Amino acid sequence: MPKKKWGGLKPNLNSLRRQAIAIEKAAARHRQAFSKNRLRNFKKVRYSAVLWVSLMAVLILAVVLQGVIYNFNTTTWSGRAGGTYAEGIVGEITSFNPLYASSEDEKAISSLVYSSLFKTDSSNALRGDLATTWKISNDGLNYDIKLRDDVFWQNSDETVSADDVVFTFGLLQNPLAQSELYDSWRSITVSKIDNQTVRFRLKTALNSFPWALDIGILRRAELKDVEVGELREHLADHTATGSGPFKFHSTSLSSDNNQILFFVPNESYYTGAPAVESFHIETFADDEALVAGFNSGEINVATNISLTKAQALPAGEVHTTPLDSGVFAIFNTDNGVAASTKVRQALRLALDREQVRTAAAIDKRAPNNLETPLPRGIFSDVDDLSQPKTNVEKAEKTLSDSGWRFNKDLVRAKDGVAMKLNIVAVKGSDYVAVAENLATQWRRIGVQAEVTLAEPENFQQNFLLPRNYDVLVHQLQLGGDGDVYPYWHSSGARDSGLNFANYSSPVADLALARGRSQNGTALRASAYKTFAKTWLADAPAIALYQANLNYLVSDSAEIWNGQNLVDKSMRFRDAAEFTVNSEAVNKTP
Repeated sequence: MPKKKWGGLKPNLNSLRRQAIAIEKAAARHRQAFSKNRLRNFKKVRYSAVLWVSLMAVLILAVVLQGVIYNFNTTTWSGRAGGTYAEGIVGEITSFNPLYASSEDEKAISSLVYSSLFKTDSSNALRGDLATTWKISNDGLNYDIKLRDDVFWQNSDETVSADDVVFTFGLLQNPLAQSELYDSWRSITVSKIDNQTVRFRLKTALNSFPWALDIGILRRAELKDVEVGELREHLADHTATGSGPFKFHSTSLSSDNNQILFFVPNESYYTGAPAVESFHIETFADDEALVAGFNSGEINVATNISLTKAQALPAGEVHTTPLDSGVFAIFNTDNGVAASTKVRQALRLALDREQVRTAAAIDKRAPNNLETPLPRGIFSDVDDLSQPKTNVEKAEKTLSDSGWRFNKDLVRAKDGVAMKLNIVAVKGSDYVAVAENLATQWRRIGVQAEVTLAEPENFQQNFLLPRNYDVLVHQLQLGGDGDVYPYWHSSGARDSGLNFANYSSPVADLALARGRSQNGTALRASAYKTFAKTWLADAPAIALYQANLNYLVSDSAEIWNGQNLVDKSMRFRDAAEFTVNSEAVNKTP
C-alpha cells in the first residue's frame, strides 16, 4: 500500500518544536516587558495612589462619624417600663406605717404606700400630693386644704376624703396610739370643712407648717373600729391600705436572713401606674454585706453607704447626692472651756475647714461648703454671709489675750488649769474622721483635745441628754424651709430639746421667732439674716460642710441621680417614675 502524501508538504516535527519554543520565549519577553512597564508606571503614580487611598479613608471615616453624631443627636438612652427595682439598706425596718415610721428609711418606704397632703419636687420645693389647693389665713393660723378628687384607695373605688385626713391626724393626737409624733400634733386642731376640704388651726403662726404635712394618710373605713391602744399591734403586719404608687405585697427572708419587703405597682395611682413591675427593699447587717449584695446583682441600688466604706471603694463607683443637712462642730456653751465666746471664736479661727472637708471627701470629691446654720438657696442675704477665714496667728493671740498661755508642757492653761476639749462623735458614724481631724488641728495651738466615740445604743442617754461633751460632731437636718428654731432657740436648751449647744441669745431668739411666724419672704429673710449674723458672732457651733447621701446604682437604673434631697426619707418622692431598664429611643424634636 503506497504511503499517504501531505499535499506536497512533508511534516517536519523538529521545525514545529523550534517554532513553539520561539513563540514561548517571545511571550515571556513580552510579559517581562509589560511587568516592567507597569512597575515603572506605578512608581510614577505611587504618590497619587497613596493620596487617593487616604482621601477615600477620610471620606469613609467622615460618613461613619456623621452617622454616629446623627444617632447621638437624634437618639438617647431612656428608661423602659418593666423590671424590678431592688434597693438595699443597712438596718431593720420595724414599721413603715405613717403612725410609727421613725427612721428615715422607714419614712421613705412609707411614702411608697401612703399618699400625703404635700411632698417635695425635684427642686426641693413643696407641692401638693393629695392637696390640690390651699389657703392660709391672714393671721397665719388657719390652713384650709382642698383635696384632689381623683385619688383612690388601693383595690377600691373609694376616693381619699376629708374624713380620712381628720381620722389620721386624730390618731396622731391620741396618746393611746403611742406615736412618736404625738408631741408635734397635740396642740393643733384638725377639722372637716366639706368632703374634700380640711382645716388645720394652729395656736401660733408657723410658716414651715406645710412641711409637716408629708405624713401618709390612713383609710378611716379600714381602721375606725380598731381600739386605738391596739393599733400598733394591729398594724404590725403592714397590711393597712394606702393610696400611694405601690401596694405592699409580702415580706420574706433571704438565704442570709436579710429582711425583704415586696411591693407591687398601684395600677390606679392618680399619676399613672409606676414604671417598674415590682419594688423590693432588702435589709443588710452592715456595709460589707450591702456592697457585696450590690456587686452580686442581688440589688441594683445600695443607699446610705458609710463614708468610711465609700472612701475604700474603687474610684468612680460611689455616687453622692447633697442633702439639706449640715455637719457641725457644736460647742457646749453652758460649761467647760467652750463656755467662753472668745475661746469658741479662737477655736473657729484656728480651724482649717478645707482640711475637714478633705477628710470627708470621696474620690477627691469634697462635700459642699456650709457657712451658716441655714440651708443654702432659700434666702440670698443669708447665703452672702460667711464664717471668718482661717487665721491661726489671730486665734493664738485671742487665746493668749484671754489668759490661755502655754505652760511648761506646751499646753495652754489658765489659772493652773489646762485647756481640755472632749470631742464626741458616734462610733462607726461618718464623723469619726472629722472629729479626729478637729482634735489634730486644735492640738497644734496647745489644746489638749481628745476624741470620745460614743456607742450608738447609749449615745442619747449618756451624751446628748446630759450634754456630756465640750464639742459634739453631729448632723442637723436643716429642712427645705429654713426654720432652724428647734436647734438654736433657747427653749430647746434642755435635756429633751434639740438645742445641743445650749445656746441662749435674746437677739437670736427674737429673730428665730419672727422668722417662723411672719408672713412674706422679705420679712422672713430679714429675720433670718439677723439670726445668722448673731449666730456667726456668738459661734455656738462651727458649720463644717453640707451632708451627702452616698449610694451605688446600676448603669441601667434611673432614680434620683443628680438631684438634691431635703433628707434621705424623701428619696422615693418620684418612685413611680423610677426605671431599671434602658433602651435607645429617638429624641423628641
